[in-house]
Amino acid sequence: MGIYQESALSGLASMGGGASKQTHVKEQFTLPPEQVPYQGTILQYSFMNVNTHMTSHFSFNFSQGETMVTSNVDEYYPILAQNYKDGFKLEQFVKIPFAVSQTGFFSLTVAVPYQAVYCRKYINQQQTTSWQLKIEKSIIYMSRLGGGKLFSLRHEFSSTTSDLSHMYEIIQRNAAAGGRFVCMEQTGMVQSQGMSMAMAGVCPGMGTDLFFNMPLHPNPVIYTYMAISVQIPISIPHTIGGSVDMTCDWMGILSQYLNQGWRLADIYMDDVNKLIGEHRTHSGYRNLSRQRFINSVWFFEKEASKLEDPSPLYESTIVEYHVKVSAQFGGVSSDFDISHLCQEMGNRGWKLTCVLQTPKVVGRGFMSAKCAILLFFQRRIMRPINLADPALQGHVGASGFDPPPPSYDSAVGSASH
Repeated sequence: MGIYQESALSGLASMGGGASKQTHVKEQFTLPPEQVPYQGTILQYSFMNVNTHMTSHFSFNFSQGETMVTSNVDEYYPILAQNYKDGFKLEQFVKIPFAVSQTGFFSLTVAVPYQAVYCRKYINQQQTTSWQLKIEKSIIYMSRLGGGKLFSLRHEFSSTTSDLSHMYEIIQRNAAAGGRFVCMEQTGMVQSQGMSMAMAGVCPGMGTDLFFNMPLHPNPVIYTYMAISVQIPISIPHTIGGSVDMTCDWMGILSQYLNQGWRLADIYMDDVNKLIGEHRTHSGYRNLSRQRFINSVWFFEKEASKLEDPSPLYESTIVEYHVKVSAQFGGVSSDFDISHLCQEMGNRGWKLTCVLQTPKVVGRGFMSAKCAILLFFQRRIMRPINLADPALQGHVGASGFDPPPPSYDSAVGSASH
């Protein structure tokens, strides 16, 4: 576990805002249509990239609890708090899809990039809240069930437990202190469960960290969380060139809970492409076209004081982003760059909630493929205001909604004079 505030560390990561260099962005995504201009709060994004190293440790007979793969991602966690001093908060920490490269000939270490996504409001009033980053470390164990790979009921934080509910408990414990659950991400660390367990089809433990924004201000709003498990069907073709199909009524599932006043916090799903590779490695291409399932865990949050209030507060949209993946000497490159997309969405009030890698391929080239990534966004529902109310005269926009405030930077600039 670690709590991180501003850090003097530098040179370990690259940072950038929404104006970073873009290439063929029109081909990578399509913005959802807007019926009317959004009159709520506009958001600004910032990004930080970190390049981690993961090292495999060779052994013919791993004992239970022995580390098979180590990762140095923890070294970069302190610098993730640097943007907090400018009013940004972490919204996502995600492994850049598909990207990996060797660090040298015959080396057991590979470089894997991650990206931290931050967001802040454009505001014209003094900040009344302040936050710090907190990270809880965990291990999730997976089991191969019915030819598929599903979450087992084993989960570990500091000692072996027998129930996945402990992950939920650690979220609720931080929420009770005013914390907001941000996301969870695999770190690359792999822990053996022993050779006998491996032979029985039980997968190693996967290092997974949980990220929280913890309040430094007094009397924080307390949130409560709910976790649901959703099985997502996938169809794996029997040929290499066939297209993997992953079908899920994403918006249908979201609507069930958004319409009850909940807000999506994050979705955790196993690496689908790794699953497909393992199926093909262990089973060849026989009988792979039948439907399989992969499990996902959806986390929703709601103000504790409004737990019994079913009034919808948020709306959601999903953007399919296309990333080009190219095989190259010593690894795989990816042109994943969502900065332009996020800022365009932020200009409409949309906050990034989740990034999901899918097995969907939308195009192929020589030694390359174009794959689909799903980005989930949410924003508060703006409710119409009665313009005839004398108390509101001069305080609402012509559209009948609260007008958006000036930008953050202009507010800070005027306050300094």
